[in-house]
Amino acid sequence: MSADSVLERVDSLRRQLTGLVTLKEDLQPAISWGCPELDQLMPGGSLQPGMLVDLLYERRGSGATSLAMHCAKQAVLHQSGPLVVVDRGGRFYPPAAIARGIEARDLIMVGTDASRGPMSGAEELWALDQALRCPGVAVVMAWIDKIDPNAFRRLQLAAEVGQTLALLIRPARVRALPTWADVQLLVSPSVATHVVNENRFCRATLLRQRGRAGSSTVEGTSLDLEINEVATDGVAQGTLQICAGTVNRNEARTMHMAPRVAHSAARRRSAGA
Repeated sequence: MSADSVLERVDSLRRQLTGLVTLKEDLQPAISWGCPELDQLMPGGSLQPGMLVDLLYERRGSGATSLAMHCAKQAVLHQSGPLVVVDRGGRFYPPAAIARGIEARDLIMVGTDASRGPMSGAEELWALDQALRCPGVAVVMAWIDKIDPNAFRRLQLAAEVGQTLALLIRPARVRALPTWADVQLLVSPSVATHVVNENRFCRATLLRQRGRAGSSTVEGTSLDLEINEVATDGVAQGTLQICAGTVNRNEARTMHMAPRVAHSAARRRSAGA
């Protein structure tokens, strides 16, 4: 067989494999926030399995955890898999998740074992990596204050391999640092304080998005959101809606973009790499 024939055969196999991978990705159902306006902030117009989402908070009580919990509930419903919470710092309160409509059987907690002492940073990253790579898991959620860029990349690849949605809740001070997230939102207290009830109000601002084409939303776009957490007959409503008009603004972005080689495998395949 000539060298040209070998190259043609390899190129043909490459195209077939690319088609199979693309088909697998296309078969994955999209995950909606339950709010069309927020979906439009996502790359491609919705969340997708395998995405890594950065939810940055300016201070405790900004609403990032409530927004993450709402998203986790949507992922559990769409993917028919459990939520894995890696809680090194003891910030997670299981009854709150159950009150929001996540069944106890769909909740897996990984945290500090009193008999073994505090969970280390290495153990936290290992647990996140393993949970994200598990194809049976719908969504993984964690609070991470500091993470090495190489470890961050490892988590992004793990989410992509396992086709698991990753929700990382991190302090806003990291917005100036490189990120491997597919989408990064800044969650801050909403200016919509004219309604007084038990619902959570927050503002979600799109800081960056990458990895999938299809969204024309300008980075810096903000939405004021109302998360309905009021229970009726013991069952949380769990709705998410716009409570004020969309605010379009071009914020100065001080965050360093990840290097070109940081693009996900899906994007490299779509570019014909």
